[in-house]
Amino acid sequence: ANNFFATKSYTLTVTVASINTNVVVRLDGSIDGTNYAPIIAAQTIFLKYRNPHTPVALVRCAYRKNETIILTTLDEMLEYYIDMLTTVLIGSDSTFFYKDLIITPRGYHSKIQK
Repeated sequence: ANNFFATKSYTLTVTVASINTNVVVRLDGSIDGTNYAPIIAAQTIFLKYRNPHTPVALVRCAYRKNETIILTTLDEMLEYYIDMLTTVLIGSDSTFFYKDLIITPRGYHSKIQK
């Protein structure tokens, strides 16, 4: 199966393993503000494997004076502005929102129980 795609202005590699192993995935790249096809394709791929209510963080201008962080879900992430300054974090099935945070537990609790 083809597990990557590329366009002129944006290259995105999404391995099936990263989706199926249920890890948090970071997407970033140069979206020029006019070509949203790559991020739409990424969302489509993830929606095939993950719950539409999976938490997503859109971090624009990270660590800069004008930083913005939007907490949303996989199915609603495209309702927000995403450009080359935006990092998209797609949570795992254990990721959740708590107040104004997005949290993914490390899994130690489940290891102790075994």
